[in-house]
Amino acid sequence: SNMFFNIVYAIVWPIFRLLFPYKIIGKEKLRNQKSGFILCANHISMLDPVYLIFALTKKNRIHIMAKGELFKTKLGAWFFYKVGAFPVNRGVGSEALKTATEILNKQEALMLFPEGTRSKDGKLGRGKMGAAMLVNATNTYVLPVSIVTKNQKVKIFRKTTLVVGDPLFLPEQGELSQREHLKECTSMIMNAIEEGLLENGK
Repeated sequence: SNMFFNIVYAIVWPIFRLLFPYKIIGKEKLRNQKSGFILCANHISMLDPVYLIFALTKKNRIHIMAKGELFKTKLGAWFFYKVGAFPVNRGVGSEALKTATEILNKQEALMLFPEGTRSKDGKLGRGKMGAAMLVNATNTYVLPVSIVTKNQKVKIFRKTTLVVGDPLFLPEQGELSQREHLKECTSMIMNAIEEGLLENGK
């Protein structure tokens, strides 16, 4: 899979980058991450995983929790498995959760979109609790990334900005019920993503 990744990177990426230019703010924050963490980003386009895998994480190979739809075609399934993705199907949480926990416990990185689905209007939607659950179960932390572009519509030749936030260490449960705790942690993750959007005029 590494060889496949390197070949795709060498051939496809330069073309992609010409068509969909981008810049990264805070790349050094990513370089310092060694152990398992969860990269959480907002979701505005089908191309988000491509930006995040190839632009941001060439040095840290990263697994993606991706929606089952991406695996519907044979070619899609083959490609996404090769770049380290695994499907998350609605309502079939436990298998995906097990895979995600194994990845994080091996000190590898995982990417997910807490909104769970693409935003139709570009505005940040509500976060689902999966990311907070995983952080709590594996004692890892979150690296928030904000994906910003004009009108939040990714278009050919339009520049996209990837803003890497500061690592986010979620608090212990304390006095709160588990549900309240997960809600609070989810808000913290979404606020961190929103901060990167606001700082860049979105």
